[in-house]
Amino acid sequence: MLGASVGMYNQEHFSVTCVVDVVPLELRPAVQLLVYLLELVFVGFLIAYGSRMSQLAWTQVAPTIGVSDTWAYLSVPAGATLMGTHIVGNMVQRYFPRHRSREV
Repeated sequence: MLGASVGMYNQEHFSVTCVVDVVPLELRPAVQLLVYLLELVFVGFLIAYGSRMSQLAWTQVAPTIGVSDTWAYLSVPAGATLMGTHIVGNMVQRYFPRHRSREV
């Protein structure tokens, strides 16, 4: 999950562009915004259910190391939180670019 977060930060995840390719150029930013919002919904799902899953695993103990399985399951909401942070950062960079100085 942490690796997926890095991929989200670098925008290196695969994408299917067959829908975007047929959309007129002026509508593509709106389609990309929709994609960002759907990604955030999915990440929210991962956070909510990953947290619940880790709570349910609290009483389960890995027999080989004697540690609660919760620590392994917590990687899902932790990684999803980082992914959500990177998605919001990518949205800000795309839709609110910094004004560049005219100085050389």
